[in-house]
Amino acid sequence: MVSGKAEEAEKQRRKRLHVQLAGPKSLVEAPVAIVRQQLADLPAGVSLESGRIVLEGFLTIEQAQQQILALIMALGNDQEGFAELVTVE
Repeated sequence: MVSGKAEEAEKQRRKRLHVQLAGPKSLVEAPVAIVRQQLADLPAGVSLESGRIVLEGFLTIEQAQQQILALIMALGNDQEGFAELVTVE
C-alpha cells in the first residue's frame, strides 16, 4: 500500500507536470524588434510574391533562422496583409 506522503508527492508531481504541459509554449526568445516585425520591413533576402515566399542571401543557419522568425512574426502581426501578398489570384 502507498503511504500518504508518497501519494501526496505523486499528486503534486502530476499537478506540476500538468501545469508545465498546459502552459504557454515559447520555443525561441525573440528581440522586441522581431516580435513587432511588420511585412513592410522584412529583412533583406525575404520577399513575398503571389504564390511565392523567398528566403535568400543567408550565409549561416542563424541568418536563415532570423529570416524565418521575422517572416513568421510578420505573418502573425498581419495575417490579412500576408494573405493579400502571397495568395494567387
